[in-house]
Amino acid sequence: MRLFLKIAFNSIKKNKVRYILLTCTLVLSTIIMLATSIIKDSAIKIREDQLRKTTLNSQLLITKSDEKNPFFNPEDIIKSIEDIEGISHVVPRIGGIAKDIKTLKNVNVIGVNFTKQKAAFPIELIDEYEVKDTENEIIINEKYADENSLKVGSKVKLSIQDKEKEFIISGIAKNTGVFNSNMNTAMINISDAQYLLSQNENVYSVGITIKNLDNINNMIEEVHSKISSDFIIQQRYDIDYFKSYVGTIDMALKIIGILSIFITLFLTYSTFSLIIYERLHQIGILRSLGISRKDIAISVIVENLLIVLSSIVIGSILTVPFVKVVLNYIVQDGYFNLSLVKFLYIDVLIVLFSIMVIVISLKNILKMSVINLLKGIGKKSYRSKGKKMFQYLCGVLSLSLSIVILIREYKSENGVFLLILGSLLLIAAFILLVKVLLIIVNGILGKIFSIFKGSISILFKEFIMQFINILDIVVIISIIVSSMYISVALKTMINNGVMNIYRTADVMLSIDGSVEEDFHDEIMSIKYINNSLFQSRTTEIIKDVKVDIAGIDGVDYKKIFSTEIIKQGGSDIFEKLDDGKNIIITTTFSKNTGIKVKDSLKIKDVNYNVIGVVSSFENMGKVLFISKDNFKQDIKVKDKDMCLIKVENDDEIETIIYEIEKLFKNKYENKYSIQELSVLNKQNNDNNEKIFNIVNVLICISTLICIISMSNNITINILSRKKVYATKRALGISKGYLSKCILFEAIILGTYSGVFGVGLGAILSNYINKILSYYIGDMIFIKNGELMVILVLISICMSIISYIYPIRKISKINIIDEIKSDD
Repeated sequence: MRLFLKIAFNSIKKNKVRYILLTCTLVLSTIIMLATSIIKDSAIKIREDQLRKTTLNSQLLITKSDEKNPFFNPEDIIKSIEDIEGISHVVPRIGGIAKDIKTLKNVNVIGVNFTKQKAAFPIELIDEYEVKDTENEIIINEKYADENSLKVGSKVKLSIQDKEKEFIISGIAKNTGVFNSNMNTAMINISDAQYLLSQNENVYSVGITIKNLDNINNMIEEVHSKISSDFIIQQRYDIDYFKSYVGTIDMALKIIGILSIFITLFLTYSTFSLIIYERLHQIGILRSLGISRKDIAISVIVENLLIVLSSIVIGSILTVPFVKVVLNYIVQDGYFNLSLVKFLYIDVLIVLFSIMVIVISLKNILKMSVINLLKGIGKKSYRSKGKKMFQYLCGVLSLSLSIVILIREYKSENGVFLLILGSLLLIAAFILLVKVLLIIVNGILGKIFSIFKGSISILFKEFIMQFINILDIVVIISIIVSSMYISVALKTMINNGVMNIYRTADVMLSIDGSVEEDFHDEIMSIKYINNSLFQSRTTEIIKDVKVDIAGIDGVDYKKIFSTEIIKQGGSDIFEKLDDGKNIIITTTFSKNTGIKVKDSLKIKDVNYNVIGVVSSFENMGKVLFISKDNFKQDIKVKDKDMCLIKVENDDEIETIIYEIEKLFKNKYENKYSIQELSVLNKQNNDNNEKIFNIVNVLICISTLICIISMSNNITINILSRKKVYATKRALGISKGYLSKCILFEAIILGTYSGVFGVGLGAILSNYINKILSYYIGDMIFIKNGELMVILVLISICMSIISYIYPIRKISKINIIDEIKSDD
């Protein structure tokens, strides 16, 4: 084994530049593969923790429905719910605004049972102090401490109305969650808070911590059945939107990740194959000296595994800071949920694939005769015509199947699996048929260039002689360019879809479902409001899909505010909503549940007839429409009312928002929200910008991998022609002309790859568009001629950059030594 290691290290040392390039390729590949598998889960975990902090880990909150008298004794409620399976902690709380007697500043006071609260969610302290049993404990946030020069052990005196009490600071909490830096916040014992508020044994809320956050909807129903109608349950943990947002990141990352993984594996195969085939002559000498095939195989495997293993270790280490930066960009936090299993799985995948490539390449080489090895006859010499025909047949079959799948998807939904299969078949067809494609293109261009009878024609003939050796490079650059095209196309499609939501409205008013007062007439009386539409909303689980049921006036909705594209059912489906128990569903819901027009859908034990399917981007395409009257009759309990408002002049939006707030602020504080939709759209576009910035970073890394590996492969390819170039030099051809030939090869190669990549990307974008329609709604496919030209130019630049090092190497060859050599 020591001998094998010695041989391996000597070979690595001799070919250090090439192995450095290979190491860089594998390091970056490891980073991409690990990052794409970690980011989604980590981002959701971070967001969950952020929501836990802001709610003191109480996902549900029980409060009294009587806002004028919000305090109550919690004992009966706690007894009724404490045995419900799935609840881990129950924490009663009380609080209010106190005044610091010394500074006269307001302090937000939260009263809790410290033992129960710390069990439910430990408070993050930057400093702490142990108080005596006889002293009143208080925890304050950093803001309160810094502004008043307070430290642990210091005393503060708080008052509410005519009651006051002195406390000893036992801890200073980080400015996160409920202790955020927006205001001075203090947490005290619940009995002390009850004393200050004159509410003996009373609280204003009971917080519930749920073991499994995915069961929050079922838990609401179960808790609701256990408590009196005098109380309401507030859901304070809503991660669905964020999951959709991160889910979009995940889908984009998976799409780009699959392409990146393919690039990685393909480059690994191509690079190892070239490195091993370059050593035909060396292996032939070893065979002629009597060294066995087994010993040669072990030596080569050990040599290449040293590179693979060291690359994986370096890549795994560098993944940690890279993912932290990405996560900090998504959710402003820099830690991630490390899965050792995922790390090992991906690392083992790269190792196994590398071993497989090495073994396959060696197996073919070791079958060759010693004479052929010494002559340096490559793999193309022993590839039979039968294998080539089989390859082309598989390529044609893959292409045909992928086209059939795409055409069928436009006529009827095939499902995500078939679409993914179709896209993979298309990529496979491209790889298998790229040689045929190049032969056809070369033939056409050859006839065109022959017309000019000049240097271009000669240079192109030189290129034709070498093009078989650069097929792998065409495939690699084409995949990279297609990834770039897909990224830009996806970003444009999603941004256009987001902008389409509520494009006919300027302001959205959301009113809590507990508010029964009708504000329609008062809102319409506000000056500068052109139109408004009220709709009631509730969230339901239908066919295992979480959806929003919207009760609307179908005629007014379609006339003024509808942005949905009618897919099935006819142009008058919104007008028909009032004609019985009818419902309109979305393409996303239809695709994920299999529900079609004329099918029946049960909502609250009432059967509704599906009269239409529309394409909608709102709420990831999960809003279903029924009439306002049916909503009142069958749904009864609503989550919220939503009012869409169209103003006469954009300059008056702020005035209208101010007038609406005057209607609600005094009577229904915290029961409403107003959003300017242009601002909301900007936020959505900013989120999408983040998504695709992350994707673009991964594409840039893939591009860097591509350039490094291409440079490696092209160097090997060019150096294998050293004797040819030396002979040409001996015949009087100048260095400049040889360099011009190689540069022309780079330009043609880049042009081919760019055109093929753009074409592949455009076709794949159709598949991806249809895949995403199952998750976030239908999108309009965008064709961008300017982008196509830019990507072809980028492809040419990538190719030229990859050829710089080989051109320099070939210009330094020694003519006499190369002609005399046996290699």
